[in-house]
Amino acid sequence: MNDMLKQIPMPLPLGGVACLNFINTIEYRGTETPIEFLHSYSHVIVAAHDYQMISEAEFLALADQQPTDQLFHAALDLREALYQIFMAHLEGREPDLTQLNHWLSAAGEQRIISAAGEGFAWRWRAPVLEIPLYLVALSAAELLTGAGLAKVRQCPNCRWLFLDTSRNGLRRWCSMDHCGSQVKSRRQYARKQQAKR
Repeated sequence: MNDMLKQIPMPLPLGGVACLNFINTIEYRGTETPIEFLHSYSHVIVAAHDYQMISEAEFLALADQQPTDQLFHAALDLREALYQIFMAHLEGREPDLTQLNHWLSAAGEQRIISAAGEGFAWRWRAPVLEIPLYLVALSAAELLTGAGLAKVRQCPNCRWLFLDTSRNGLRRWCSMDHCGSQVKSRRQYARKQQAKR
């Protein structure tokens, strides 16, 4: 079963940070032809693994558990809440932080400090299925409260969110290969069609 899960394709991690990669598990959001990558909570676990949010050992522990439909819908609700938070920031609106703060509070109850080698590290009390959602919420909180927030952009083609880490801060597409070339090809085709008229 774990090997089968690993074969589930997830979108490229073009967001640049875990929470944006999770938000981007739906493409062309808000259009007539959205592409959904999450069809069960197993896909959420795969995304957490593919985006290096959880270790191989955590992936194996979570993949053997049986999530509920309620948890899957909670994951989709969190994804949409985070999208709305970042879009509110980009558009200068007041965001609704209720869902994010709920997951941050829940994550805080499950995290403890433990000895690790010669130092200390955060760890989870138990390998609960909610760990990927806790990690997404923690990633979002870190981005929202850090310097990276000013670098969040939305791709005008696929509508994914991404961090603009370009030197001049003028990156337009999630990636040139994924969307930039698509848009340029469409424009070139349109120009050719126009020239034929």
